[in-house]
Amino acid sequence: PVKNWIVVLTFFTQRTKKQMNSQSPDVGVGGERKPRELEAEFSELFGIPEFAKKIKERGLNGDLRYSALRSLLWKILLEVLPPYVATSEWPQRIATARKEYDGLCSKYFVDPHTSDAAAQAADPLSQAADSSWNQYFKNEEVIAEIGKDIIRTYPEHEFFIKEETRQALTRVLFIYARDHPQVGYRQGMHELLAPIYYVAWTDAMAVEREVATSSFVRDTIAKLVDIHFIEHDSYAIFSALMVHAAEFFLGSGSELSRAVNKEEDLSATPVVRRCRKIHNTLLKQKDPELYERLNKFEIEPQIYSMRWLKLLFGREFHLQDLLILWDAIFAYGRGLALVDYICVAMLIYIRKQLLTMDQVMVTK
Repeated sequence: PVKNWIVVLTFFTQRTKKQMNSQSPDVGVGGERKPRELEAEFSELFGIPEFAKKIKERGLNGDLRYSALRSLLWKILLEVLPPYVATSEWPQRIATARKEYDGLCSKYFVDPHTSDAAAQAADPLSQAADSSWNQYFKNEEVIAEIGKDIIRTYPEHEFFIKEETRQALTRVLFIYARDHPQVGYRQGMHELLAPIYYVAWTDAMAVEREVATSSFVRDTIAKLVDIHFIEHDSYAIFSALMVHAAEFFLGSGSELSRAVNKEEDLSATPVVRRCRKIHNTLLKQKDPELYERLNKFEIEPQIYSMRWLKLLFGREFHLQDLLILWDAIFAYGRGLALVDYICVAMLIYIRKQLLTMDQVMVTK
């Protein structure tokens, strides 16, 4: 639809090409944060009728850039807090979700070394499905796999090389993998979680700074954005995102893969099918000349778009810019549908180069 293209292309044409210098997280996401009181922002965002609709409009227009409540806004946009839930019920909803995360941690973090006598006495080499030692060693394998990716997450950013951050990211991804065995953990998921955790941490720090000086922040906002529950809130947002993004990580033969695409070619993975749809439908419709050019060079769509889809453009933009893009993606909703249009917009953004380059350069 034309409106989609206006939203996406406006974003690209208005963004500066200047690379922003790496900065400390306490400066604020989205660049320097304009000084403002949290109470005033909360009232502006949620003190109006049909605020959810207004938030979506602001997200699509890039107007949430300086928000200190972005993690709360993402919960609304991803329906962790559904629109039918009254704001007065938010604290209880969020408290329940945090308690559920604690329950998942207790359930899945199995350590026979600290368990009861019966577990310690069990055979450590047992392969029985109900063996606590067997599950412990399997858990360690998953955690080790996640850890290899975590140490490569934004290594240039001071916040992400802190051991506390790395451990929290690892725990969240491990719990998600154990609680969603049909999906598990796949490389790339860490790059979806990292911006979420970063936003949750930054928001919580902003709230913490005003707790002592504002009774409204202390009594209301701090129950929704709490420095003691950054990990819990990150899991809630990440899980909600994965409701739509999990298909990008599924294999072609998985049960979930078949459920996602019942009437399509099941020999390809869901993400490959999505790439083909973007190329053969959207690009062909919007820019037939560019479409034919890429086809002439036999460039498979997954070559250029698979990483964009899996990481939601995480490697294509500076973190601060990425958050603005995610605001729009989450605000548009509809199963991350805006992502497809952004993929095409990125191609059109460099169409002049693609139309003049030879096959070798285009492939690069």
